[in-house]
Amino acid sequence: MTSRMPTVLFLNAGRRVELLRAFRAALEALDLRGRLLASDIQGHAPALYEADHGCLLPHSSTAEFLPALSELCVREGVDLVVPLIDPDLPVLAEHRRAVESEGARILLSSGHAVSVCRDKQATSAFLEQNGFPAPKVLAAADVAADDFPLLVKPRDGSAGANVFKAADRDQLAFFIEYVPNPMIQEFVAGQEYTVDVFCDWSSKPLVAVPRERIKVRAGEVSVGRVKRHEVMEELAMAVAAALGTVGPVNVQMIDGPGGPRVIEINPRYGGGCRLSMAAGAPMAEWTLLMALGREPGEQVATLRDGLTMMRYDQSLFLDADEIRR
Repeated sequence: MTSRMPTVLFLNAGRRVELLRAFRAALEALDLRGRLLASDIQGHAPALYEADHGCLLPHSSTAEFLPALSELCVREGVDLVVPLIDPDLPVLAEHRRAVESEGARILLSSGHAVSVCRDKQATSAFLEQNGFPAPKVLAAADVAADDFPLLVKPRDGSAGANVFKAADRDQLAFFIEYVPNPMIQEFVAGQEYTVDVFCDWSSKPLVAVPRERIKVRAGEVSVGRVKRHEVMEELAMAVAAALGTVGPVNVQMIDGPGGPRVIEINPRYGGGCRLSMAAGAPMAEWTLLMALGREPGEQVATLRDGLTMMRYDQSLFLDADEIRR
């Protein structure tokens, strides 16, 4: 068991100022002293200056990343590492044992779960094998005229980048060439939701919060609303449990005429998770308890249905010598 002063490191925190503030409030709610650290690959990430200590780390694709991360964890006495962006997940999953041998645990699902989530085609196969409702994936040679419209997106994409709707064969042929590492998926009409799920170390789901994505900017929700939906909540928790996720996972769905269907799974804190926390899901508190070596779930989640979030930009002004380098 760790100390009563948890030290949590948020990897590649970027613009996630709200998330750090939620964790600071969680420390107060639990009557804990603790330290919140943030890293990024460049010094213009606002969250670095919200943390108790902000620092630069190399990109996770480089050979320098793991030694630098381990050295930081030892030097700062990190109890828990919380990754926040998709590219870091497979690297940390592969090298989890080396990082955790220094004393810090990583709030991350298994390597299998990460690989399934990072490959959208593998995600589709997992959902189909387990009987979860999801859009069909098609091979280009099997597309029929009545299959249109279709979606073309990268198998390893993130943040909604390079996702296009193809209305006919000409558009499909163009987007297959244009989109890197493309896959073809059935287009599903309906309202898009993100369901925030949190699981303990044994992959037991503790809460599921459906968030209606009312407005989206650059792949992240800018206006969202909590909308309780028993079917979506049960489906999201079943998906998380079957996949064996740990900590935060967001399950994206489209709710159409045939009911909700799962379109993506991301085993990390989503950009709009602050809404779920504000609605009463104590995910930050649970994360801190896990940093202390304790089981989460000691607090019951009472959710504020209909709570709406409207996000906006805020500026941070720093002198040149204050920028991390």
